[in-house]
Amino acid sequence: IRWCVEQGLTVFCISWVNPDARHAAKDFESYMREGIFAALDAIEEATGEKKVSAIGYCVGGTLLGVTLAYMAAMRDKRIESATFFTTQVDFSQAGELSVFVDEEQIRAIEEQMARTGYLDGARMAGA
Repeated sequence: IRWCVEQGLTVFCISWVNPDARHAAKDFESYMREGIFAALDAIEEATGEKKVSAIGYCVGGTLLGVTLAYMAAMRDKRIESATFFTTQVDFSQAGELSVFVDEEQIRAIEEQMARTGYLDGARMAGA
């Protein structure tokens, strides 16, 4: 961020919310609408810029990738370029992640999420 600012770029950051019971009704589309799309609207309102370059990190990068696919289908070109850091986009070949997570753990997490409606942020942070 410092480097970008030193180059004269205006930087806006959004942060992932660690979910709790208040977020049980949220879905991935909610994160797109209330996260990335809301940020794009706020950036345009604050600067007048209609196009941005975006960086996604970790699950935020996964969200950015999904959002870019959605935006392409909608012919929404507000994100001009995207860079991804430590972002998983193809979960069929999880690579090193599979060393830490197996099918039994995934099943247990999915069952817990079905019961509570969300994945506890503390559990995600421990991954």
